[in-house]
This record gives sequence, C-alpha cells and structure tokens, in this order.
Amino acid sequence: MPRNAVRACGVLSLVIGAGVLLGAGCAARSRAETRAPVAEPLQVPSVPSREIAGPAEPEVTLPADRVEMPEAKAPSTRGRGSRSAPPPREPDGAAAPKPGAASDSGAAADKKKPEAESILRTAETVDDKETEKRIREALRRASTDLGRLNFATLNDNAKKDYRSAQGFLQQAESALEKRNLSMASDQADKAEKLARGLTQRSSGSM
Repeated sequence: MPRNAVRACGVLSLVIGAGVLLGAGCAARSRAETRAPVAEPLQVPSVPSREIAGPAEPEVTLPADRVEMPEAKAPSTRGRGSRSAPPPREPDGAAAPKPGAASDSGAAADKKKPEAESILRTAETVDDKETEKRIREALRRASTDLGRLNFATLNDNAKKDYRSAQGFLQQAESALEKRNLSMASDQADKAEKLARGLTQRSSGSM
C-alpha cells in the first residue's frame, strides 16, 4: 500500500474520531439541557433581633399615714462672741398713752349714757302724758253723750250700740290702768263715736 494512502487513511480516521467525539459531546449536552431544572434553594428570611427586657421594677408607694419628719434646722452660725442686735427704738414722738386719759374718756362716756337715757325718758313721759290726756277727754265726752240718752226709749239697734259704747268705755279704762295707751286710745275713740251717733239720732227723732 503506498505511503500517501496510509497517510490519508490516518487523517480520515482522525477526522472520524473527532466527529464521533464532537457528536458525543453534543448529545451529552443536549441530555443535560433536557433534564428537569434544579430547584433553587429557598431564601430563609432573617430572624429579627429581639430585645430582651429586664424584669420591671416594682413601684414603691409611700404609706398615706407617713409622718413627714421636720427639716433639720441649720445650726446657728453665730459665734459665741457675736452679740444680739438691740431691739429697735421707738421714735421720740410716739409717747405711750397715759392711763389717766383712758379713764377720763371712759368716765365721760358713762356720764353721757344716763343723760341720753334721761332725755329719752323725758320725751316719752311727755308724749305719754299728752296721749293719756287725750284719751281721758274722749272718755269724758263719750260718757256725757251716753248720759243724755234715755235707755228705755231707745230702739233695739240703739240699745245695742249703747251697750257697745259702755263696753268700749270699760275696756279703755282698764287699758289705762295697765298703761296700754295704744289699746286705751282705740277703745276710747270707738266709745266716743258710738255715743255721738246715738245722741245725733236721738236728737233727730224728737
């Protein structure tokens, strides 16, 4: 066999071997690509950091009846040799009141009280006398008017007024004895009014 033919056969075998190797590699690659896709590993979330709190401190409550201790007074800084400040002197113009002046003013006030009371009693006495005088004059006029009437000749209404006037006269006299001038004046006025009315009716009927 010639040398060139041998060489050609060697080259051909190399080409065929290379083609076989290339085809085997492509087949292996295609098989690898057709395999099921490999699942990606799951991403685990990071655990948040936790702060561990210490035990809560108990609240300290003071009792309601706790007695507060008085604050300690600061020690006196005054030395032994220091002298206390002299008391303030009163001004020369402010003189102490004399005991005699107070007693004199009290005596003067005591003297004025009886004088005022006596003046008041005098005024009341004068008024009472005037009131009593007026009451007695009214009673006298009522008695005079009733004395002019003849009770037997009066009709029933006139006799009733006559008895009422006499009752008012008696009540006025009793009030005067008890110094109840207000009641005495009221009763005397009623008696005088009835007595005058009876006298006028009796005079008109004649």
